[in-house]
Amino acid sequence: MITPHLRHSDKKNPLILLDHIVQLASKNTVTRLWPFMVNELLIAGSNCAPSLYFRLCKQCALLPQEKMLPQLAVLKNLESFSRSNIAADIFSATETATYPLFALLLRSDIERIIGHRVLNGLQQHPQDSLIQGVASLLTLTNQDHKLFLYTYLRQASAGTIPHSLKKIAAKIIEEALPRLPVERRKEAWVAHAIETLGKLQSESSNILLEGIITTKKMVILHEWPPPCRKAAEAALVELKINKRGGRNA
Repeated sequence: MITPHLRHSDKKNPLILLDHIVQLASKNTVTRLWPFMVNELLIAGSNCAPSLYFRLCKQCALLPQEKMLPQLAVLKNLESFSRSNIAADIFSATETATYPLFALLLRSDIERIIGHRVLNGLQQHPQDSLIQGVASLLTLTNQDHKLFLYTYLRQASAGTIPHSLKKIAAKIIEEALPRLPVERRKEAWVAHAIETLGKLQSESSNILLEGIITTKKMVILHEWPPPCRKAAEAALVELKINKRGGRNA
């Protein structure tokens, strides 16, 4: 087994030895090493050596998914999986090149732990307006939300967000916002989620946006705070502008 050699080398951090091995190894050898690399990365986390950690994560993420999948059987028997020994700092939203690796892990036996790590990272440091608008509304117990998160990780790493994913994001926001408790509507992310609807170009958002602007309780009190109403107005304007642009195109 390679793991004991990594743990008992003269290097304080097993990732240092792993990095040396990967640099000298052939592509086929790196493929065979993949489950052991991922195992050590999940256990070690990024805190001790961030640049080294994420360089190795990127190396693991480069492997095509069809080659990652057979290696999962090996990974499942290693410590990170078998003992759920997974560091808190395994994911950084700023390291988009690592996303394919975490997309795969999101569909593994440790999906619950990975999902929480990934979602927390995306909520704290979103890298685009789409995920900034939807991340705080995602629930990992919802299968559609998990599928969205998986697809986002696969697509965002390539730098493109397809229209189909934008439609799903709009649907998530449209369904979740009306159920949001009144006391949470003052949180900063809520106004951004509302404004994001203007960018997602979903005509079904109109009713929700108009309701945010106009709905009142006890006749005079708005149900949504001023930042949310302002965001809804901006989103409606953007929807109308883009609709006109689409007709004239």
